[in-house]
This record gives sequence, structure tokens and C-alpha cells, in this order.
Amino acid sequence: MLGLVVEVPMSLELRQLAAECERRAAEFRDKAQDTPSNSLFFLELEQHWLHLACIYYQTDRAIRTLEENSNAREPWNCPSSTIH
Repeated sequence: MLGLVVEVPMSLELRQLAAECERRAAEFRDKAQDTPSNSLFFLELEQHWLHLACIYYQTDRAIRTLEENSNAREPWNCPSSTIH
């Protein structure tokens, strides 16, 4: 077996995780419709998965913003004499 390493950008991984969370949420929404006796339980699980997806999307957006800002700005080069 070859030791092939493929680097996947962090934002792509996060978006894939978010999409997986949305898929899982849809599964629980369907289960809620199929089993009325446990629908509240499955709808709560759906909300948890959607919340997790939102966290992944927000993290992805924050990382991309930080990367864009760090590429656009010059690093701070403060001479030591200006620090009091």
C-alpha cells in the first residue's frame, strides 16, 4: 500500500463535515415523520445536528476571513523603542 498523503484545505474539510451534519439532520427529520410517538426526540436530534453544522460553517468562514486578512496585511514591525 502506498503512503499517499493528500492535503485537503481546512475549509473544505469543515464544509464536508457541515454537509454531513445536514445529511444526518435530514435523516432524523424523516424519522420524526415516520414515528409520531418519538417525533419530538428525533426533531431535537435534528436541531442538534443543524446546530453543529452551523458551527462548522461559522468556523470555516472565520478561518477564511483570517487567512484573507493575514495575506492582505503586512506584518507589524514595531521597533522595540516604541514599546513603553
